[in-house]
Parts: sequence; C-alpha cells; structure tokens
Amino acid sequence: NLEDYVMRSPIVFVDGRNRSINSYEDYMTFTSFKAFSAANYPIFAFVANTDDFLNNDYNKISDWRINVIKIPQINSLELYTDFCIKELYYRLPNIIENVVTIQPDAMLLKNGWEDFVLSNNFDFIGAHWRHNARVDQFFEEHGYFLPLNGFVNRCNGGFSFRKASKMRQISHEFSGLELRESGRDDNRIPMEDLFYSFFGFNSGILKVPTLKECDLWCQDPLSFGMYKNKVSFGGHCPKMISEWPECSHN
Repeated sequence: NLEDYVMRSPIVFVDGRNRSINSYEDYMTFTSFKAFSAANYPIFAFVANTDDFLNNDYNKISDWRINVIKIPQINSLELYTDFCIKELYYRLPNIIENVVTIQPDAMLLKNGWEDFVLSNNFDFIGAHWRHNARVDQFFEEHGYFLPLNGFVNRCNGGFSFRKASKMRQISHEFSGLELRESGRDDNRIPMEDLFYSFFGFNSGILKVPTLKECDLWCQDPLSFGMYKNKVSFGGHCPKMISEWPECSHN
C-alpha cells in the first residue's frame, strides 16, 4: 500500500564530480520531486563536494529530508558505474526497497508516479533506448571477449525506479565478471544501467517492462513539446537548449 511504500522509498542522487551542487538544474531536480510526489520522500545525495550543497541552505536541506553523504571523487562514467554496482545499493538502509534514481539532467513532470509503479509492480523501469544493446564477457581460456546471449533496449538509469534488493542480487551474481559493452572498440565496461538491465532481464531476476510502459515513465531525450504536454511522469536529458526558450536563463 501507499503508506508502506512511502516508509521504504527514497530518492537517490549521485554526483561524484568536484562541483557545487547548487545549479539551476540541481534545484530543478529536487524541486520537481517535492512538487509532484505524494509524500516528502527522503533524498540520499551521494556527492563528492559536500561543502556547497544547495548554497548551504540548511533549513531547505532539512525540510526536504536530504541526507548529504560524502563520497570520493568520481571523474568518469566507468567510476560512476563501479560505484553504483559495488557500493550504492549496499549503503542504503536495509528497510529501503523502492528507489528512484535521478541525475542532474532529469526531473519529475507530473503527479501519479507512485500509483503507476505500485499498480504495475515494477522491479526496474526507465526510458527505453533507441538501439539494442548487449554485453560481452572475457573468457580466460579463450583469451578474448565473447558475446553473451540476449540483448536489451531498456532501461536508462538517468531517471528510473528500481527495487534495491534486486539490484543487490544482480550485483552479487554478476559484478565479478570481466565485461565490455558490445560493439565498442575501447572495451569500455557496460554502464550501470546496461549492466542491471542486461543481466536482470535476461536472467529472469527482473520483471521486464514494456516499451510503452517505459515511454509512460520517462522520455529520453525530453523535448520541450513533451515537457509541455506531460506525456510521461519524468524526463531525462533535454533534447536541445534551443527547444526550451521559455526555460532560458536570458
């Protein structure tokens, strides 16, 4: 029920860059959740720079129930992925099960997302990708990477809902493998959202949302028309700054 959901649900924000967390985008991210949520959910903000967070407005930080947690600097997508897979879901209180992850370029657009999540009992949902992604594993006996069976075209992690216990299960079972994202010449490891999607959906650990459900949850990239029409509960990655004249700082 909603009461139980509220008790066990935080918003998780991770930004390990050495920057002040007080830009327009940061305020937009947090404000949108406070405006369009059924409850004042706690926020767990894992950041490298804790000295300048929302302009050190401690009344707002307290009122918004933000837990500011210092982490080492994260200066690459690979380090961000490593943190999300090996640390993030183990550092949340055990009571927490329902997690909304949000990045600084994402926001909530309208009310009702809790009912959407509860009525569909999602394990993991985010925007869908415009391509089919897969993962390769390095096999020592062969001396090279081989593609694993299956592919995924969902779910982007910029604005997503996840069950923490499922994320920990996937991390426990698959984080020890030597992996790369298929089709990349640089052997880059799979980003955390691809890691959880690929192994979670193909192993059967996670319930797979439909593409339509992904679209209803989040649009990525988010155009200004989508924003005005509120076609999804959230949006990630504004498409082009020129499409957002009414949101311009000028």
